[in-house]
Amino acid sequence: MKYEFKKLYSSPYMIACLGLLIAFMIFFVVRAYQSRDESFKQYGQLIYDYNEQGLSNDELVKTLSSKRDDLLEQVNALGEKAYDEAGEYGDNLMHDFILYDKAANQAEYLFVNLPYHRREMVKDALYEISEEQSESQIKQYEASIEAYNTVIDVSFEYTGDLNNATLFFDYTIWDYAMVLFVIILTVRMFTIDRAYGSYKTAYSTANGRGYLFARQISACLISAAAIIIVQLICQIICAKFFFGVSNLSLPIQAYEEYEFCPYQISIGEFFIIKSLGKIILSFLIVSLSAMICVLIKKALPSIFSMIIIAVSPMLASTYFFVLATNGSSGVTNSAYEMYTSLRAVLPQCLLNPNQYFFTFDSLFLFGFEITRLECVIAITLLLSFTALAVTGINFAKARRT
Repeated sequence: MKYEFKKLYSSPYMIACLGLLIAFMIFFVVRAYQSRDESFKQYGQLIYDYNEQGLSNDELVKTLSSKRDDLLEQVNALGEKAYDEAGEYGDNLMHDFILYDKAANQAEYLFVNLPYHRREMVKDALYEISEEQSESQIKQYEASIEAYNTVIDVSFEYTGDLNNATLFFDYTIWDYAMVLFVIILTVRMFTIDRAYGSYKTAYSTANGRGYLFARQISACLISAAAIIIVQLICQIICAKFFFGVSNLSLPIQAYEEYEFCPYQISIGEFFIIKSLGKIILSFLIVSLSAMICVLIKKALPSIFSMIIIAVSPMLASTYFFVLATNGSSGVTNSAYEMYTSLRAVLPQCLLNPNQYFFTFDSLFLFGFEITRLECVIAITLLLSFTALAVTGINFAKARRT
């Protein structure tokens, strides 16, 4: 294995490609730093002080709402002078109002809206089951009840800004650069022996060919996974120090945008699942790139073929995602339906993983309920192992003369 890594990174060209990928990563880390939230320490202190008072959830909601309303009256009375009055937690009275408004909204969401909305979803699903005649629809409502008929163990503490923590690291130009790097890496691995003529010796026995094939695939996968793990570590560090996402054990539903997430996962597990999805996609890119190399046997045609195969679906998913989020109402509805369908089958949608965690996102296949995330992962793995099998069968044939 050590020799395979040496072959991969002995070329200045590959070092330059890796350096460019790292440069993209540094660029987004710098962007995250420039967008950091400077007030999270003040907001965290406010939450800590109110937790120390030992108030019940209802008392906490009422107390914060009352304090917010009092501050609003003061701000309205003072007008522009509110920016000159010293604040309790913030830089001024207006900043105090903003902090208390945020705290009151968070407490209301955690202890009032979150449990209420989940109960209402269960009630609505039970009602629909009593009225529904379609067996598949009944199964879907039953699955919804199972997902939402649970109590989310939330606590009143500062959760940070997860939205910005993911904004700079998911579905960015870095993902495109990563896919291109994995393609180039794999093509180099599976063409270098032919380029230097060493394949005549390396593939002289069946055991030698099989062993080398396993080492080459493993070296490519380990390289891709290592880079994604480094990106995950950078994202978690930035989330903690720039955006205050420090308690990774909190449930993902602690963030209002993930209120209807059906999974019982923590913030830390959320980060890990997202990165695993990218590693699985990299597995597919490596498998397909190796297969194209084995069948075509030339580097440049293999690279260009794989760029088309890998990047075209990424552009398509990006196109429909942008239309679904930024288009007019008619365009948005049709684009959202198309993007929803793509998310169930298109492996490249794993690069935009947040969409799988926003709501109950499942479908029924052959009478079985499966989430779109599970479906796209299953399809990605099936394609990967199929490509791997084709590569393994043709590995020696493609190189022997």
